[in-house]
Amino acid sequence: MQCLRARLMRTQRRFLMLEIVWRNPKRLVRARVCVDKTWHNNPVTGQAQTVYRTRAAMGSPEVEYELVVNRREPVCAA
Repeated sequence: MQCLRARLMRTQRRFLMLEIVWRNPKRLVRARVCVDKTWHNNPVTGQAQTVYRTRAAMGSPEVEYELVVNRREPVCAA
């Protein structure tokens, strides 16, 4: 079973930092990944969202993981 958790943290200089924790029970692997950040306004629901995506490989069109954060309620992520 894999688990993805995200939380927003406020630093001393008033910056917001998004911490994404991905847990894989098979093996611990430390790696740096590129995260694409895009803004999205959903016309159907009216939600303003920030979408964070990681790619399967550098320059690959395939999305490996996606995290959607509601900008109006930044503590909610899915």
